[in-house]
Amino acid sequence: MAARGRVAETILAIGPKGMQDSDVTALIKQMDDRVRTHDAYSHDLADEPPDTTGAGAVDSTLRAATPLALNTIAVPPPDKTAATVRSYAFRRENGWPRYTATIEGKALTFPLGRAGAIDIEMVVTQHNTLAEAVQEVVALQRAGRAEVYREALGSVAGFGGLILDSAGADSTRLEAVALPRIGSWSAARHVRLRGALRMDLDDVVFARGKLSVRIEVQRPSGQTDMAAVDALAQDALRRLRTVDPRGGESPPAAALVAAVTRVVDADRKVDSLAEAKNIDAAFQATDSAFLAHAPVTFRAQTWNSLCWWGSLGGQAKRARAACDAAVAPDTTDLSIRDSRGLQRALSGDLDGARDEFAYIVANVDPGPFRDLRSEWLSALRAGQNPFTPAVLDELRK
Repeated sequence: MAARGRVAETILAIGPKGMQDSDVTALIKQMDDRVRTHDAYSHDLADEPPDTTGAGAVDSTLRAATPLALNTIAVPPPDKTAATVRSYAFRRENGWPRYTATIEGKALTFPLGRAGAIDIEMVVTQHNTLAEAVQEVVALQRAGRAEVYREALGSVAGFGGLILDSAGADSTRLEAVALPRIGSWSAARHVRLRGALRMDLDDVVFARGKLSVRIEVQRPSGQTDMAAVDALAQDALRRLRTVDPRGGESPPAAALVAAVTRVVDADRKVDSLAEAKNIDAAFQATDSAFLAHAPVTFRAQTWNSLCWWGSLGGQAKRARAACDAAVAPDTTDLSIRDSRGLQRALSGDLDGARDEFAYIVANVDPGPFRDLRSEWLSALRAGQNPFTPAVLDELRK
């Protein structure tokens, strides 16, 4: 890391081996030389307007999806020094309306409580049932290192394998933090990432009624202040009570929490087995979860993994239920419709596959993904199955 004027320069190099110090120094020098040629970067900005990214459009989409003002719950802490950039997003997760407010430091870090923060993410989700809101809390309690890294790194291609490759030298620790209960059910944890990434995470999640709120703060390595994150959660709870005054705060029955926990653990197991392409074991674990009698089900992404890898693993007919379960919460999710299109084609339902890929081509942005699906769609319309052995080998990579 380096800094010049108002610009912070950071290089994050992730790979199986470390970079040479001389290479890192050369990169930093190259970046710094470019910054040095712009004098404006060395001066403070006066009367800078607040930074927002598409807040109006996001709020409009939110209002069209739910009458609950989720955006008034995820309210970032005040920024009197204009040290942060704020952005907002709305999407459906498992079919649930989800609103996210993200706060990032302009100079990489900014103060939050007694420690620095790299960013704050506040997520408010409107579930269909009380049990689903509890599931959000239990998922944080039961998450392991792989889930934490997946969230921290996002969906960047190749990082999943890298995390597994670096497992031997990884000293990451997940520590539950005891805080007074927030809402009807809550959990808190501190994570020390000491592997492919080196930073600390302060996490609090709570449920009240059919709503859940999660606050995650990424911090520089070795820094934490759970009291500051708890204060953000308590403020979100006060706002939530105004938005949804009928939501109760009595803790859920122990039997319900136990039942939800069993599903969360099974979800993690099935997702891991599917990603490892151990398809028979993944289907067996799914059957053993007895979801027909459970208060919640797997995440759509887990069903999607089973749908996709089960189909590519030669069990397309058996994967049909998983594909339908993945699509059911949100029929507009193109990546999940894509998996079901593959499953239908491989199980002999060419008309069903044609319908899936027609929907995708009509709704996806132009690009290589759309071009390839257009080719598949043309073949299906001609009565041909586009998933030849060569195509399947490529998809399995």
